Amino acid sequence: MLSLLATCALSRTPKVGAKPPLEPTEPPKPPEPRQRLGTAPASIPLRNAATSGMDMPAVGLGTGAYTHDADSPKECWSCGTVAYDATRSWLEQGGRLIDAGECYRTQVEVGRAIADSGVPRADLFITSKVGWCDGSALGYDEAVAQHETNLKELGLDYIDLLLVHWPAVTKGRSTSSLDAACKTGDPAGCRRATWEALLALRDKGVDGGALAVGVSNFEESHLKDLDEVVGGNASRAPAVNQMEFSALFHDDALRSACEARGIVVQATAPLHTPDKNTVEHPGQDLMARGPVQRAATSHGVTAAHVALRWVLHQNVGLVVRSKSAAHQRDNLALADFDLTASEIAAIGRLEDRSLKSYLPDPRDLP
Repeated sequence: MLSLLATCALSRTPKVGAKPPLEPTEPPKPPEPRQRLGTAPASIPLRNAATSGMDMPAVGLGTGAYTHDADSPKECWSCGTVAYDATRSWLEQGGRLIDAGECYRTQVEVGRAIADSGVPRADLFITSKVGWCDGSALGYDEAVAQHETNLKELGLDYIDLLLVHWPAVTKGRSTSSLDAACKTGDPAGCRRATWEALLALRDKGVDGGALAVGVSNFEESHLKDLDEVVGGNASRAPAVNQMEFSALFHDDALRSACEARGIVVQATAPLHTPDKNTVEHPGQDLMARGPVQRAATSHGVTAAHVALRWVLHQNVGLVVRSKSAAHQRDNLALADFDLTASEIAAIGRLEDRSLKSYLPDPRDLP
């Protein structure tokens, strides 16, 4: 047998001077998603346009909704006392970050829950937003006016984190802005004027302003427009970019662009909006995916718990809607377990950039 193997081996030896056979070429493999094994801190330091030494809780309660129709199968947070009850429960469980916004139509109920909770204002971290939504306009004066509306609806004297909700109006929609840049259809100039307003509100601080300012749903092209206003001064750059980020949909290039500017990324739709996708995109259930299910079984936690923990492992903060006190407690206990490096990698490979969870798509905004 040995002599036969030797003969076979010799028969495959190329002749002297003969060209070696070409190795078969394989198509290039797509780059691996960036995977991190971060911790689950209780809070994330804010740099840039924030009060010195300011931290943001890593996990917050979202109060937005994808419908205002009580009969819709999607969750209607603006219906009845849904937002009030969820906010009161969140504060009772120990949650302190609440993500609000005028266009959610929930701020009055959120503000009422805050007032009734008895939690000292200094212990809270309240986010709100200005800019396009339900026809709201971008621009300097418009941003200041919308901020005043936020304060009135929430019953607060200042906002902890004020964001520009969207980088531009969607195509085909007009704006009532009186700002010159916005009236002339200059999206970049309109964004810069709006950002100047937020910086002015940040400078007011607790005196009717905001302690930190940032953006939401901004792509790298939109961030570049603000670079002219920032002028290399980190204190004028956004403190946060709140954007869609989950195991099914995350943009590593955009995250890198934020990190290069010292901008903290905060995830919206970290569970890939299960109530919305059940109706609009069946089959996009993140929690039903094999790697998520296996990790949940291994750690004795829920699939949602795993999906949220994966986001924190990426050193990304998150806001998540939850009306259940039990789920809220779970969301505040994400540091109780760690996913393994192999679990993090397997879950990250679920990413599919075509699975955009909500519209408008910021990638389409000028």
